[in-house]
Amino acid sequence: MYEVIQKRKTKIINVLQSPELMRLIEDPSNLGISLHFPVSSLLKSNKCTPMPKLSTYSLTSGGFKDWCADIPLDVPPEVDIIDFYWDVILCMESQFILDYNVPSKNKGNNQKSVAKLLKNKLVNDMKTTLKRLIYNENTKQYKNNNSHDGYNWRKLGSQYFILYLPLFTQELIWCKLNENYFHVVLPSLLNSRNVHDNHSTYINKDWLLALLELTSNLNQNFKFEYMKLRLYILRDDLINNGLDLLKNLNWVGGKLIKNEDREVLLNSADLATDSISHLLGDENFVILEFEC
Repeated sequence: MYEVIQKRKTKIINVLQSPELMRLIEDPSNLGISLHFPVSSLLKSNKCTPMPKLSTYSLTSGGFKDWCADIPLDVPPEVDIIDFYWDVILCMESQFILDYNVPSKNKGNNQKSVAKLLKNKLVNDMKTTLKRLIYNENTKQYKNNNSHDGYNWRKLGSQYFILYLPLFTQELIWCKLNENYFHVVLPSLLNSRNVHDNHSTYINKDWLLALLELTSNLNQNFKFEYMKLRLYILRDDLINNGLDLLKNLNWVGGKLIKNEDREVLLNSADLATDSISHLLGDENFVILEFEC
């Protein structure tokens, strides 16, 4: 599965290596970069599809750090932007694949099969998501009024994000906005070869402040009744690098969230018609929640 996703990730990185974006990345005053798009963009034809929006995290003239300049990214015309969006969605949702559930026999072929099953599921789920978003827009029944499952990582987002946050890591960070919950999956630091990605990263809370600021900005833009950030941190990373973060969790206004009960899922009648959901889970992660 990882080979399949890595190919998609490589395609995404190739698109992101535009002169405009590289200039922003190389600017030392930019402490973070966010690229995001609404899934409603998938309804457009490729020629009319809105470009992803770009914002940077840097010092303002008042001396405060903030996210600003929400402007369209200039994507080369030869790029299939719809395909790019689907690659981002697939990379985000694949973070929850439990690799040990993929049969080891003929694992290479099985990984391709799992990737295809996941893509088919995402396409079907996206139809439902888009219908709901269109209904909410047409009836002016927004976010909090009708939906109470924004916390559920299994639900597709209304917007998807790629974050580049060198305060934490040089790796891309995959995120999605699902109703009034901003889901952020942190990449592993244990496998990183970058010397910046180490134990001190979790102790230095600047990266967390950047994520909280971004979540707060989303709240201002969409005017939710409340907004919550959910962080998904790999257990091995937290045990080896992030225990200090857990010790200070109350101080930074966070709390631990229980993982889903897989027994409920495995005993669900819906599982008989779903050939991929049992391969997905959040048990590899420690989940932290912050209210913004």
